[in-house]
Parts: sequence; C-alpha cells; structure tokens
Amino acid sequence: MTGVVRRSVRLLTGTRTPARLWRRGALLATLCLLTAVLGVLAGYARTDATGETGVRLATIEYDVAEMYQALNGANASAAAGLGRDQTRSLTQLSRYDSYITSASLRLDHATNLLGPDEPDTAALETITYQLPRYTAAVDAARALRDQSPTLGQAQLDSATALMSSTILPVADAVQQSRRAALADDYERASGFPWLPVLCGLATLVAIVVVSVGEARRTRRILNPGLLAAGALVLVATGWWAVAAPIAAGHLDAALAHNAAAADLGQARVATLQVRAVEIDTLANDASVSAETPGQTIEASFVRVLGSGGLIDAARTGASNDTGTAAPDLGGLRGTVESWRTALHDHGAGSEQSRQSFVRLTTSVSDAIGLEQGRRASAIDATGRTLTGIDIGPTALAVLAALAVAAGIALRVREYR
Repeated sequence: MTGVVRRSVRLLTGTRTPARLWRRGALLATLCLLTAVLGVLAGYARTDATGETGVRLATIEYDVAEMYQALNGANASAAAGLGRDQTRSLTQLSRYDSYITSASLRLDHATNLLGPDEPDTAALETITYQLPRYTAAVDAARALRDQSPTLGQAQLDSATALMSSTILPVADAVQQSRRAALADDYERASGFPWLPVLCGLATLVAIVVVSVGEARRTRRILNPGLLAAGALVLVATGWWAVAAPIAAGHLDAALAHNAAAADLGQARVATLQVRAVEIDTLANDASVSAETPGQTIEASFVRVLGSGGLIDAARTGASNDTGTAAPDLGGLRGTVESWRTALHDHGAGSEQSRQSFVRLTTSVSDAIGLEQGRRASAIDATGRTLTGIDIGPTALAVLAALAVAAGIALRVREYR
C-alpha cells in the first residue's frame, strides 16, 4: 500500500516525463468527463421538454383551454335554452349538456395530471366544488320553468352569476397560468447549450495543445489516442452545436402555433359571449342596436376583428413559424363579419344569424384544430432532432476520455 501511495505522489509531483504525461492525461480526461456530465444534463433538460414532462404540461394546457371554452359554451347554451320568455330550446339544452360533460371530463383529467402541490391545483379544486352548484341551479331552472317561471328565472340568474363571477374567472386564470408554464418549459429547452459546447471546445483546444506539444518534444507523429480523443470531442461538440439550434427552431414554432390556437380559442369564447347576449336580447324583446347589448356585442366583435385583435394575433403568432406558410385566416374573418352583418341586418334570433353562427363555430374549430396539429408536428420534429442527444454526445465524450488514457499510456510505455 505504501508503495502505491509513493508512486501516486511521484505521478502528481514528479518532474520526469512519465509524471508530466500522466498529469496532462488526467487533465484531459477530466475535461472529457466534465463535457460528458454537462452534456447529459443539458440533453435531459431538452428531451424532457418533448418527453414526459412536456407532454404532461401540453396535455394540461389543452385540457384547461378546452374546459374554459366549454364552460363559456355551457353558460351561453343555458341562457339560450331557458329563455326569459319562458320558452325552452331542446337543441340549446342538448348543447348545454354536451358542454358540461366536456368541461367535467377536461377538469377531471387536468386535476389528475396536476400534482397536489402545484400552484393551479387549488384553483381547479375551486372549479370542481363550484361546477356542481352551477349545474344544480340550471337543473332547478329547468324543473321550475313550467311550474314557476319566476323561480325558474331566479335559479337561472343565480347559475349565470356563479359562472360569470366565480367559475369563469378562475378557469381563465388557470388557463393563462398553464399556458405560461408550457411556454417556460419550451423556452428553457430551446436555449443554446453553452456549457457543454464551451466545455467541449475548451477540451478540444487542450487536446490539440498537448498533442502538438508532445509531437514537438518527442519528434514523433501525433499520438493516435489523443488524435482519436480530439475527433470524438469534435463530433460531440458539433452534434450539440448543430442539433440544438434546429430543435430550438421547432420549439419556437410549437410556441407560435400554441399561441395562435390560444388566440383563436379566445375568439371562440368572445363569439359565444356575443351569442349569449343575442339570445338574452331576443328573450327581452329588445334590439341588438339598443345601447347596452349593442355596446357589448360591438366590443366583442372589435376584440375579434379589430386591428391587432384576436384574429390578427393568431395570424401573427402562426406566421412566426418560418417552416410553414401563415394560415389563411381571411375566411374566418369573413365568417365573423358575415355573422355581424346578419345580426345587425336581420336582428337577434333570425335564421340568417343562426346559420352564420353555426358556420362561424365550424370555422373557428377547424382553425384551432389546424394550429394544434401544427404544434404537435413541431414537437414531433423537435423529438426527431433531439434523438440521442442525451446519450450520444455523452458517450462520445466518455470514449474520448478513454482514448486519452490509452494514448498517454502508449506514450509512457514508449518512453520507458
């Protein structure tokens, strides 16, 4: 044991050529292994963005967005199905049931995916508690509509107030929070891997310096082990330098399409709110050009159609993906304008307004589906680009460390 310690001390402090070679070899091998460690950490962070964590965040974000839109649809359909004129629309009530079912399924799924200590868990629990109260009030309004219209309307007003003042604001806050969480995850994964790349370059420079110095000192050809180590580190560093920017471009495209889908979802919510005002106006035998409903309807249309509005924002977000053509949202804008014209020219509840709204609903759903599909394609492209990035460069760097050890051992043996 004492002899081993003495030899180790001589290798660390000795002035002869073998000791000097081992010290330099140890330094180069350490740099190679440091590059490997930094590479595996950076690789895991990026593959996880398109792997388990990324899929979970994207699924929660999608569930919450769909839940929010379904809740708005349920509120509008309930108002339309149980009109103030004591009429009952079975079609609207059927849509209400469908919206509530969809919102409940999305709520349950998102809640199950969220951890108990995550920030939005409490908010989803609030919705879980309040939604049955809302549906109970609507069911009571249904039951009382024929027996006691006044009590039935009071129950419907109570349900609408609960949805508007509590459930929807909480759902909107959760939706914004989950969208931000997904964006943060993608942005972290799209950053350039400076640490493994810079460490790889420093390792490559050190290998070159040692190799050239030893070649000059011994007047021999370059050490094959160090030459192999340099080639391996060069490939590993180049892998990172090429793959990371390409993957970042795909992730940026995914973010752009996700933002476009979110803007289109907000546009769908705004149109549902206009539809609710239209039905309420019809039930009260008022005109959509009256001051209060007119202002509400026009404000929603401006939010969707105006310069810099939701359709323009969706177009801008989607066009940030340079890999695909910007979506043609002119048709969607024309459908919204057609409904706006029908509503003003033919009045609330007219057949022209109803048909225009149905076409609009289909157009918005198709546009959202297109953007969500493009986001999924961008994520798939990211995954393909990052295939092996968490293992490949790391394995090359470890092999480089072994090649350094072999090369130094060869030179020491030649010296002896």
